[in-house]
Amino acid sequence: KSYRAWNRKVSGKNMANMLSCQLAAMVLNVEVGFVNEDAWVYAPGCGLRGLGDDFITIRELIDAAVAALADDANGYAVSGHPERAYLSCLMTALDEANNNRNFLQLSPCYYSFE
Repeated sequence: KSYRAWNRKVSGKNMANMLSCQLAAMVLNVEVGFVNEDAWVYAPGCGLRGLGDDFITIRELIDAAVAALADDANGYAVSGHPERAYLSCLMTALDEANNNRNFLQLSPCYYSFE
């Protein structure tokens, strides 16, 4: 199967699969140079330590997702699974980043509005 076919077939029933899908997309974005792994993204509620506890670098987000998926207990995270909310939070942060919706600008915009 191709990556595209796998990516389009993943469902949210098992959150580990959804997280794997978003993680794979982000790793590819970093590998081809579309995303800088030192960029900061907004990841509220994930309990990740970063800038103000709500922001994390792409590298740290990737590492957190890899660690969560490496835990055998998280391989089948359906409704009621104790870590599903955490996996979902990581997946959402990656999804938002993959769709360019949660990046933090570290310097202010040079335009001003009155």
